[in-house]
Amino acid sequence: MTTTTTTTTNTTTTALLLLLLLLLLLLLLLLLLLLLLLLLLLLLLLLLLLLLLLLLLLLLLLLLLLLLLLLYYYYNNYYYYYYYYYYYYYYYYYYYYYFFYYYSYYLYY
Repeated sequence: MTTTTTTTTNTTTTALLLLLLLLLLLLLLLLLLLLLLLLLLLLLLLLLLLLLLLLLLLLLLLLLLLLLLLLYYYYNNYYYYYYYYYYYYYYYYYYYYYFFYYYSYYLYY
């Protein structure tokens, strides 16, 4: 007496398991894509922050240049006025000396 056993697979459960696996893979892919998008957003934010820092540095450099320019003009004008005042004082002193010399010359004669 021979007995033959046949194994039957339930196709519906296999299809459901394959569909569940496919859904899990799609969910994993979506999660990976979301993570990549988040990383890209973070990189963009970092780039924006770097650009802002560079702009701030440029503004600081410009302010420093303006300050140096103002100091340069201030000291140049200061020395110019000082020289002009000194020259005027010297001229006045010379004129005064000349006047007294001339006056004494007339007094002498």
